[in-house]
Amino acid sequence: MSQPGRAQSYDWTVSHQGEFMPKSTFQQIPPEKQERVLREAARLFAERGFSQADVAELAARAGVSKGSLYTYFENKEALYLHVCRDGLARSRRAVYGGLRPEWELGRKLEHILHRGVAFAQSHPEYVALYINLSAAGMDQFADRLSREVEKFTADLLKSMLRQARDQGQLRPDLDVDLTPF
Repeated sequence: MSQPGRAQSYDWTVSHQGEFMPKSTFQQIPPEKQERVLREAARLFAERGFSQADVAELAARAGVSKGSLYTYFENKEALYLHVCRDGLARSRRAVYGGLRPEWELGRKLEHILHRGVAFAQSHPEYVALYINLSAAGMDQFADRLSREVEKFTADLLKSMLRQARDQGQLRPDLDVDLTPF
């Protein structure tokens, strides 16, 4: 349990489930270069969608060769999933970062909503990536990523509701497993 006054700690990473991971070579390049590749990939995928995004154009935007991208990622699908999962981790840090366990439920929800809107306004490319998952032909990605987003959010909300219920902020008969949905 967190100490009063300290930010609650969450795992912001997003599961790769052993698939579509970047190759070890991606972790070996400087962090600024990794960031540039991920930022430009997020922007390009958001602008064009997965099908229309061109790896050669991405390489030019990111200032790397097309061949280098394939030394970092197995294929375009792996790059896309990594970019989406990176965006999810960024949004989690932005939205849920700073939550304090001692806050009442209303304050926690207000924090999440305000931080969520701020993140969406400052990073519209990640919002577009998530919305694009509902496009035709995106089922292979949507199933994986939507489940990951929904499970994390539902689990966090259940925990917050359970705590609020146990502290008497909510009715004792509230079904915390159903309420987040």
